[in-house]
Amino acid sequence: MNPEWDFGNMTETGSMKIFSQYKGLGRENFILFVGKIVTNLGAMIWPMMTLILNRKLGLDATQTALFFIITGFMFLPANIWGGQLADRFSKKKIIILCDVVSIVSFVISGFLPLTLYTLCVTLTGAFFQTLEGPVYQAMVADITPSDKREQAFSLLYMGGNIGLILSPTIAGILFDHYLWLCFVISGVSISVSTVLIAFFIKDTTERIRKNPGKRLRGRMGIF
Repeated sequence: MNPEWDFGNMTETGSMKIFSQYKGLGRENFILFVGKIVTNLGAMIWPMMTLILNRKLGLDATQTALFFIITGFMFLPANIWGGQLADRFSKKKIIILCDVVSIVSFVISGFLPLTLYTLCVTLTGAFFQTLEGPVYQAMVADITPSDKREQAFSLLYMGGNIGLILSPTIAGILFDHYLWLCFVISGVSISVSTVLIAFFIKDTTERIRKNPGKRLRGRMGIF
């Protein structure tokens, strides 16, 4: 006799278990969670870059691969520099500055004719988004008690995944006839995250300077 499964109850129970683990996190953690979703929602261009280079700009496979190799080497220092900046300056101000550069770069790219030179403007925005990554994670460590950091980074990771699932889906729909709109949407999405952080996240610089031990524990939490 086959057992009867209550899929509705299973789904509800599973959902409750997923979100119940984040109880006790502060409002700022959930603001960064939403910010991560909309930031990664703005990452529409990079998943489509191979198609842009191949179908829109006519590059062959070798040229496309060379493009990614060069940009990979260009972006590599951004992660290192981002961590160094997070240790020396205000994380909130760094994130806002990086976002502003990215927003301007993406929106301008949307209204320029699509060429390799246009993509250089786009890559400028992508570089600053990469630079922001370690700073974003360091901010999570700063605003979260040490016993809650595992849940906080898990929540941030989930938000990033949600954004990365939605962004290529929307970009795929717009690719053929409205590719320019992907650039604009990327800028607008990042601006939403910028506003949330600017108005609802406190600057932790002074607090961390008064308690240097917390900074070290935060960096260890990231790793």
